[in-house]
Parts: sequence; C-alpha cells; structure tokens
Amino acid sequence: MTQSATRRRGLIAAIACTGFVLTLPGVFGHLTAVVEGVLFDTAGAQTTNTTSTVSFTENTTLTRVDLPNVDGFETRVVAERDGVVVFDQVVSSPPGSTAFDQAMTALADACSVSGPTLVSSSDLPATVFLGDVQDHFDESSTLEETLGPNTIFVGPNRTERFVVAAGTLNINQNFHTEFFVNQVFQTTVTHQATYGFVGGSCSAASPTPTDVPADRGPRPSQASAATPIPAVPRTAG
Repeated sequence: MTQSATRRRGLIAAIACTGFVLTLPGVFGHLTAVVEGVLFDTAGAQTTNTTSTVSFTENTTLTRVDLPNVDGFETRVVAERDGVVVFDQVVSSPPGSTAFDQAMTALADACSVSGPTLVSSSDLPATVFLGDVQDHFDESSTLEETLGPNTIFVGPNRTERFVVAAGTLNINQNFHTEFFVNQVFQTTVTHQATYGFVGGSCSAASPTPTDVPADRGPRPSQASAATPIPAVPRTAG
C-alpha cells in the first residue's frame, strides 16, 4: 500500500469517527468533505474555513394604471336681449338631459326667445392621482459563495459590511421580496358647451349680482330697459 493510500484511509477513518457518512464515487478518488465547518480537499491537501451569513433585500415595481375616463358636463344656456344677458343657467348635464330640458323650460317660461345657437364648445381633461394599491408580492431565496480575501455586504438591505478572510469560503443566503404596486390615475373629461338665445319680451325681478355665475358673461345692467331673469342655481342631471 502506498503512502498516499495510507493517508487517505487515515482521513476516511477520522471522518467516520465524527459520525459523518460519505458516499464516494469510484475507489478513493478525489475526496472532499466538510467536517465541523472545515473543508478538506484530499487532492491538494488543503483546508478552507467556511462562514455563513444572511441578507435581506426588497424592491418595489411600480405600474401605472389608468382607469376609464369619466365624462363630465357643463352646459350653459344664455339668453340676451338688446346685448344684455337676461337669462344665464349652467347645468352639469349634456343637451337632451332632464336638467338641460328643465333649463330650457325655465327660459321659455320667462322669455320669448329664438335659437338656440351653439356659441362655443370644448373638452377639458383633468387627471388626478388616486393613490398606490399593492397588487401582490413575490419571495425568493438564493445562495452566494464568496472566497476570501473579499468584502461583502449582508444584513437588512445589505447594509452591514462583512470581511471574508483569506482562505475562507463564505456562503450567504439572501432572502428577496419583490412588491408589485399599481399607481392608479383617473381622468375626467369635462365637455363644455354654451347655447345662446335671443330674448324677446321678458318680465321678472332684477337679479342680484350673485344670481349670475362668475365668469359667465357680463352681468345685466340695472339701467337697461331689459328686465333680467334670475338665474337658477346649478343642478345635476
């Protein structure tokens, strides 16, 4: 028996005494075993210390989600007589709606008019952020081997510095959590339209300045021969 074979048998006997059971491919080929944290390589007659660490990482993936558009309406009914606004009402409904028809009825009851004429129209979009909504999360685990000398970062979000000494093999297990979050947005498109009428004879008490919506045209002149009709507050259709 050669001296090399004798050394291998002695090593196997020593490992057997520790309680480890090894299955060897072939007959006393290249033998590697770990005994109480020390890596033995019989081919090179070297030993490598091993250490272990743990790290935790996380990340958030953001996805924009746009909800279907919401339609809003701002329909204005205006009547003028001799250049003076005698009727001005805004409803939050489109033409043909109940609220719009009620405004037309109020105008017909107050004045004899001709029209209408579509004076202006526009679509005004407005987008608002509604907040973050977590969709789901995934968890995974990986093993990372580092042979010293080297420096790695472990712990929560890899914030702790760890030095791997020369001749030492470190095995780090990293636990990663990936969060998936939806950022929800909502767009409202307000359809604005102004319908103008030309008033004939109108009779009603003069309105106070607050009866006419702001920025909806000139306020009636108190000195005008035309008698303005009080505007009805906004109503929802």
